[in-house]
Amino acid sequence: MRDAKADLEICQKATPGPWSEAETGIGMREIKFRGRRKADGKWVFGAYIPFGHYIKEQGKRQPYSAVDPATVGQDTGLRDRNGQSIYDGDILGDIWSGVIWWCNRCKQYQLHMIFSANRFECLGCDGDVSWNELVRVAEGSTKSTILVVGNIYDNPELLEE
Repeated sequence: MRDAKADLEICQKATPGPWSEAETGIGMREIKFRGRRKADGKWVFGAYIPFGHYIKEQGKRQPYSAVDPATVGQDTGLRDRNGQSIYDGDILGDIWSGVIWWCNRCKQYQLHMIFSANRFECLGCDGDVSWNELVRVAEGSTKSTILVVGNIYDNPELLEE
C-alpha cells in the first residue's frame, strides 16, 4: 500500500521547475493534461504525475490535486474554432465529428468515428483522415470546421447519437 503523503512529497521534488515557454524562454509546446479532481469532481489542468495520480496546477496555492486516472487526457496541441484546447477524450462535432483518442495502431492521436457507445473506428488506420490533415484543418483557413462539443466523461450521451 502506497502512502499518499509520501507520493505527494516525491511529486513536489520531482517537478519543481518552470514548465512553460514564458518561464523558460524555450519555444516548445507545453505538455498539459487534464483530469477530474477526486475531491470535488472538477476538472484540473497542468502537469500529470502518474505515481499517485496527481495533476500539478501552475500558480495555485495547493498545486497538487489527486485525480481519477481514468479521466486523465493529454492536450493534443490543437484548438477548435473557439480557441478551446482539444484533449484526448474530447468529442468533436460539426463537419469533423468523432472522438479524439490515442491510436495504438497509428501511434498518434486520431479522430475515431462513433458507431455506438461501445464501437469506435480509427479514421487514420483506414486512410480516411490522417492526423496531419486534421492538424492542417485546425491550424489553417478551414479551422471553423472543428468544434469540441463535449467529452466522453461529461457527455457520454453524445456517444450514442
